Amino acid sequence: MPAQVLDHEGYHEIRLSGRLLADLVDIHLEGLENERRILIDYSEVTEIGLPADRFVQLTRRTDASGSRIAIYAPSSLAFGWNRQVLQLAGAREGATVSVFKDRDQAIAWLVSDGGAQQFGGSWRDDPPFLARLA
Repeated sequence: MPAQVLDHEGYHEIRLSGRLLADLVDIHLEGLENERRILIDYSEVTEIGLPADRFVQLTRRTDASGSRIAIYAPSSLAFGWNRQVLQLAGAREGATVSVFKDRDQAIAWLVSDGGAQQFGGSWRDDPPFLARLA
């Protein structure tokens, strides 16, 4: 199964796995604009085979809605791809959405009211890719 939607106290989780394809957006991610706090887990993703523009559009809608999204992306591929999507979307990175390499820090930020920078997440003025990939 490429995606599981799990309910936790205070947030929803979308756990992704395997190869991500375009229909994933339509099946599992559309309609999340109404959810307030979401964790997207890329830890079991092996390949990203979908156009970034679909996620850019979705990111713009969730950013405008005020949803808070923590993206747990421990691999360099998923981390860099998600940072690129956030930057292309012009999202309020670090305030409404952020990418993390550590799951516990992602959840801590997600349920807090603070900025992502203090939890080790990406933020708008973070250098794109190089500083965080190591």
